[in-house]
Amino acid sequence: MKKELYKKTWGKWTAIILFLFFLKDFKMIAQTPTYAQTIISESHTDISGNAIDLNQTNFATIKASTGIAIGIGAYSGHLELEFPSTLPANTTAYVKIEAEDNLLEVLLGGSLGNLLADVLGTVLVGNQEFTIQAKLNNSVVLGGNSQIPNDFSSQNLKIVINEFGEHFIAITPSSNYNRIRIQNRVGSLLGLNNTKELNVYNVFYYSSPSECGRGSFTSFDGEGLTLDLLTLGGAGVSNPENVIDGDLNSYSELSLGILNIVGSIEQIVYFESLSSPNETFNIRLRLDPSLVALGVANNITITAYNGNAIANTVYLNGLLNLDLITMLQNNQIVTIPYSPGMSIDRISVKYSALLNTSLFQKLDLFDIVRIPEIPTIDVNSENETVCPGTTASLIAYSNPNDLLLYWYDVEAGGTPIAIINSGEVFITPIITSNTTFYVAAKNPNCPEESIRIPVTVTVNISPIDTDLIITGNENPVCAINDVILTPSSTLTGEFHWYFNANATNEITNGLIINDITYSIDVNGVLTITGLSLNNNPIIYYLSITDSSTGCSNAPGNLLPVIITITDEVTPTTNDDTQDFCLLQNATVANLQTNESPVVWYLNPNGGIGLDPTTLLTNGIYYGAFVGATCESSIRLAITVNIIDEAAPTTIDDTQEFCSSQNPTVADLQTNESPVVWYLNPNGGIALDPTTLLTNGIYYGAFVGATCESSVRLAITVILNSTSEANINGEVDTICFNNIYTYTTESGMTNYQWTVIGGTITSGGDSASDFVTIDWDQSMTGSITVTYYASTLCNGSATNTLNLTITMCSNLVLTKVANHMTAVVGETIVFTVTVFNDGISDSNNVEVSEQITSGFTYMSNTTTLGTYDPISGIWTIGELLAGQTAILTVTVTVNSSGDYVNTAMILVSDPDDTDLDDNIVLVEIDVICLTVYNEFSPNGDGQNEFFIIDCIENYPNNNLNIFNRYGNEVYSKAGYNNNWNGVSNAKGVVNKGEPLPVGTYFYVLKIDVLNYSKSGWLYIAR
Repeated sequence: MKKELYKKTWGKWTAIILFLFFLKDFKMIAQTPTYAQTIISESHTDISGNAIDLNQTNFATIKASTGIAIGIGAYSGHLELEFPSTLPANTTAYVKIEAEDNLLEVLLGGSLGNLLADVLGTVLVGNQEFTIQAKLNNSVVLGGNSQIPNDFSSQNLKIVINEFGEHFIAITPSSNYNRIRIQNRVGSLLGLNNTKELNVYNVFYYSSPSECGRGSFTSFDGEGLTLDLLTLGGAGVSNPENVIDGDLNSYSELSLGILNIVGSIEQIVYFESLSSPNETFNIRLRLDPSLVALGVANNITITAYNGNAIANTVYLNGLLNLDLITMLQNNQIVTIPYSPGMSIDRISVKYSALLNTSLFQKLDLFDIVRIPEIPTIDVNSENETVCPGTTASLIAYSNPNDLLLYWYDVEAGGTPIAIINSGEVFITPIITSNTTFYVAAKNPNCPEESIRIPVTVTVNISPIDTDLIITGNENPVCAINDVILTPSSTLTGEFHWYFNANATNEITNGLIINDITYSIDVNGVLTITGLSLNNNPIIYYLSITDSSTGCSNAPGNLLPVIITITDEVTPTTNDDTQDFCLLQNATVANLQTNESPVVWYLNPNGGIGLDPTTLLTNGIYYGAFVGATCESSIRLAITVNIIDEAAPTTIDDTQEFCSSQNPTVADLQTNESPVVWYLNPNGGIALDPTTLLTNGIYYGAFVGATCESSVRLAITVILNSTSEANINGEVDTICFNNIYTYTTESGMTNYQWTVIGGTITSGGDSASDFVTIDWDQSMTGSITVTYYASTLCNGSATNTLNLTITMCSNLVLTKVANHMTAVVGETIVFTVTVFNDGISDSNNVEVSEQITSGFTYMSNTTTLGTYDPISGIWTIGELLAGQTAILTVTVTVNSSGDYVNTAMILVSDPDDTDLDDNIVLVEIDVICLTVYNEFSPNGDGQNEFFIIDCIENYPNNNLNIFNRYGNEVYSKAGYNNNWNGVSNAKGVVNKGEPLPVGTYFYVLKIDVLNYSKSGWLYIAR
């Protein structure tokens, strides 16, 4: 083992030492220290003003001497400095100091001081000595003496070093103070005519501490170590300043050597300011893989302090995951995130010895750095998808929100591609493939940034021209016709039309250019009206926006659609005004032209071609010549004059008949005759007078001497019958406990509704032609309706529907625990199962599984959906008919709280038809039985017995005690907290004699609980 416990970094620096001093001074300025600036008193000092000149490189010297002869010339020096104002209690002041010999290195080890003095050859009593006092004016509130190393082993008074190995006294009084007094002395061992010097650079505290995350000071301490362990066994701390030097490759070594007694070594890192509760500390360390295999992580304790108070303590094992354990097993340096969950300003790493191992025990501690809280990603940025060649907009938030966000395109290292405020939009570069960006929170004045959070942007595939198909342009299109282009695709999405291949000039619905009209329907069908031979050929371009991705065809990759227009000559006539008598029933076929065939229209620009049998009326008809493939786009106009007759009249345009009378067309009543009847107001085939009437409208034309009237009389025929009433509504799939509405004919009177198997929720009275029913009573049901009207031949109509009701949706919830009885600290696994026992799928399923105060959440697994342990909501989403979803939640049992754990189905769509199986509670029976591992049966009346809480509640217990070699030294059936360390077994010590100090092992069994517990205990005297 090296003689020195650590190597001072002064030996490392040569030509750059002045540069480091500059950096150090710059750091102090940035941190805004407040210096003591007034000398209250001094004696035997050189250049005392250097201690208050605000310069870290200048020092005052306090001298002490043994004198030139006994009683002649001996003196002690002191320097007392005052701050500009009184410092509040628990404020730490720092005294930068240098002493001769190894005095400060000895005190740096805290309670190890006496042992370190022997190792380093330093004489604490009788050699150079000093005292320090914190005072409020003339009253001492805290002091320490270098002759007593334990004075410098508390959190209130420590010797610490900075990253350069310089020594400071860190003093933290628990009450207000405003002065620091340092005295230098010498002891009798030095002999006559000896002088010792104590250099004091300055005294300060941080009024505006650094916001950054690297520690400013460090110290170490130990317990249970001996001089042999320090000198021969390899125990101690080497290079402690490496933890705070900012060099990722240097480290402090905490070593226990080969130790077979209870002992520990720890190093403390001090930060200038309190952290925020959400900040994380990255602890970089390395362990021997052989020690990792022996479970050394359970012997390493991380403790966080807020001032002198312990804020949080965890075992290293509790901070490790599988990846970190694997790295430790491979002898790699690991960075372990530690979140105390509260404000702290110092962290201790304590290594307790593994017993019964011959391995050299050490821990390499590289760094402890405070980093900002991890940013949170905006929910809308978590699953961002974009199209190729576009950018993404990402949003993240820092806490606190005055931290900046640094965006990267690499997981580690690299240069930020954007630095923005919290909540601002980060516009990514143009993306062509799936890309992951990373964001970290950072104070721009500090080098540390938070852990980078990945945000993956998925780039969807754009459609291409071969994904599109067009119909409607396979052949030349006649000029008279609209061009109808119907798009289709293997993709689902919205079609877009363009005039150019780069998709910059879009065709919109209703657009009119040069008398050409463009119409686009909801299906993307493009109708073009007004194209002529002058437009040949014309090209349009088609793209699709994929509804699943939102991406469209890239410019240049649209589908070109080529259209060719054709036309025919316009027909001619010898008479463009033609007269017809209505009596002749002249039709469109009677129009005269020189060419044939011709198709006729009522509109010069298009519309529906008239049937040749269409009766002519007064007006203009437009004829187009029909060629081999087209009809002419320019039409011939012929004016038609029709000689008409007056229309017949009637005294009753609504005529009612009973269907049982078998009325015919001849029974229709008019004031004039003869009248011929039609089913169409404008033409068609005349009805035979013997044609049986049906409900509907009949049109009658008066037949005069030469013509029949062109305007027809409309008579509405109503046939009254005894037919069944109609009941309209759902009859095929009716779900139990769901609501449906049924209707019948409207306009009737005295409706009578009868419902069996359900509850009427609205309608169903005598004035209602509908009824709304909740089918909530049985698995079969029926609806009967009867209504009345004078128009009905028998005055009423009735009908009945018989229905089958189905249990469509039923979610069944169950919950079990693997242990119904547990002790504090034991692990419990709750298993929650949801089964869809219905015939329909359930959507949006959510289950509440709240972890009550009696338990601490550990982990969970799900077969479907995700579970949020903070909200206690298990979001399943879709659960198919017959499908099962399982959630397991692992917890540990707390010492107090609510041990009743309830699971409950919160939401499902459709609603669950049976709520009786939607809530389950499980109550765990928690027993105490806490074992206190140490007791001291030395007769002082305190901690005399081996205590197990609540053991008196289980008198039928069995306790066995063994020594470290497996020999039984004590056994007791029905143990009741009364063993005082006396053996009742033979072979190790005499029965009835006290057992020696040391570690023993116990086995406790309680058969009635089927419970067994084992562990270690320590007997002290």
